[in-house]
Amino acid sequence: MNWSTFGVLRCICRQAENVRGFFLLASHTFNVLKKHVRLDMLSENVH
Repeated sequence: MNWSTFGVLRCICRQAENVRGFFLLASHTFNVLKKHVRLDMLSENVH
């Protein structure tokens, strides 16, 4: 395996980590938003 191939593989691995982190962050943000929306709906129903 020459160095250019190794560099490309490392770059791809780093990009994959970034994508996975982005999806984790997005799903976490979505869950938080969902909770807030549910709370808003509950408080609207109470009033």
